[in-house]
Amino acid sequence: MASPSDGMNGVTNQGKVIYITGGSSGIGLHLAEHLLSKGWRVAISARQAQRGEEAARALDPTGNKVLFVKCDVTSYEQQAAAFLAVWQRWGRLDAFVANAGVTDSESRYNLVGKAEAKVEDVPREPDTACLDTGLKAVVHGTVLAVHYMRHNSPAPGGEILVTGSVFSVYPGPVFPEYAAAKAGSANWVRSMAPVLLGKDNITINEICPGPYNTNIMPDFDKAFLPEHHATKEALLYSYLMFLEDNKHEQTGNVVEVAHDKLIFHPPAPFLGGPASERIGQNHEPWFVGVHGEASGLPGAVLRNHTDEEVAASWKKVADNKAREGDIPPEARIFRQRWHEAIPASTVSIDV
Repeated sequence: MASPSDGMNGVTNQGKVIYITGGSSGIGLHLAEHLLSKGWRVAISARQAQRGEEAARALDPTGNKVLFVKCDVTSYEQQAAAFLAVWQRWGRLDAFVANAGVTDSESRYNLVGKAEAKVEDVPREPDTACLDTGLKAVVHGTVLAVHYMRHNSPAPGGEILVTGSVFSVYPGPVFPEYAAAKAGSANWVRSMAPVLLGKDNITINEICPGPYNTNIMPDFDKAFLPEHHATKEALLYSYLMFLEDNKHEQTGNVVEVAHDKLIFHPPAPFLGGPASERIGQNHEPWFVGVHGEASGLPGAVLRNHTDEEVAASWKKVADNKAREGDIPPEARIFRQRWHEAIPASTVSIDV
């Protein structure tokens, strides 16, 4: 791991600035404490002003190295104001941690009273605060972080970390909306990573903690055994291995913290062959149309197919069908699981 004297763009830990949402408690607060001890200047935000101010004073009674900003991350305006406050305070932003999160506010199954419900009793509009916090706010935070990191001196760049969950990679029947938000943020990270690194020298990765008691749910210590808990040491290390990656090469990773181990989850393989693989290739004409300039990504498809190429492909499809005959739909089902095709990798932690 890098020493505090090292740093990206000539900036050491003593001068680096990190902004952590949801930083007044739980994972965010623990990370803030640790980075402060390593010389970082730390900004934290939370919805509850009193709690956030108390946390900031506990972190640094002098107020020289810690800034608290009240912010509800579901509001883009409040997020924008928070980023501006950080920039006005220290004039740079080296790292951003999109850490704020909440679980489902209500049931999505509507099981209570379903026996008595009439067809006319249409469910009311769901409260999607969980989705807004876990996914929409991550998108907004990323956009804002990139804007300010482009203005870092002496060179642009930075690190973005998203606090996901084991539900980023596994189903979550108890919290389906939470699981959907976290899975969405994981694919956001993977999708954004190559362009952000190539265009702006910015990395983006997602940390997916296993059970970790943040007081988000009651009876936590009875719901999970100690052997199931993500350890504090492993959790902190998962963030630090990216924040102190001075080669600045690690990006697009989705990392599960499983007790005391870090599991790097690869993207799902292209099990459908060329039909799947083609979707994984960036189509440059579309990229230019949406984003205004070429992506520059290796392996990008640089042009649309010609009429001759399309005609040749149709002939290939027809030839394949003629050769295979009428195959019943059930014979075309492939049930290989992605993790059987590409295993996850495990990192041993020595802290």
